[in-house]
Amino acid sequence: MAPELPKYLFTVMCDDIRPEVNNKLSLMGIYSDQIYFSSTPPFHVRSLAFYNRFSKGKGTFTLKFRITDPDGEHLVETQQDKTIFPVAQDSEFSTVSVVLGGLELKKEGPYRFEICVDDDSNQIAIYNFKVATNPAKFTQSASQLSRSS
Repeated sequence: MAPELPKYLFTVMCDDIRPEVNNKLSLMGIYSDQIYFSSTPPFHVRSLAFYNRFSKGKGTFTLKFRITDPDGEHLVETQQDKTIFPVAQDSEFSTVSVVLGGLELKKEGPYRFEICVDDDSNQIAIYNFKVATNPAKFTQSASQLSRSS
């Protein structure tokens, strides 16, 4: 059987991903496509996680993940060797989670989370997100949350 590349569906960016009983995952601190800090750069991120969903895909692949900063430099790069698709035998979807720790985001601006299969030339997904200092919006969001509880 010839390998079939997995089809990328979506990414959820969050603080952490925790495995639970009964084949569940808890995604903690879900972000939109923007991360706001109340301090000035550099921003120190204890944990940044990416929940990635794929459909289809058959075979064994090496998945490479990296974060690229606003200048196009690679901040971090990691890979999962021998990822088998489909991950679950009786499922048409596959989930691959990546948790990165100890990141230093040196400036505000657009960042990219990239997923490549087998080598850098075979990029199957890009998730764009923005990092910014916005204390007014940060304070406003927090006060709105406290009023709604």
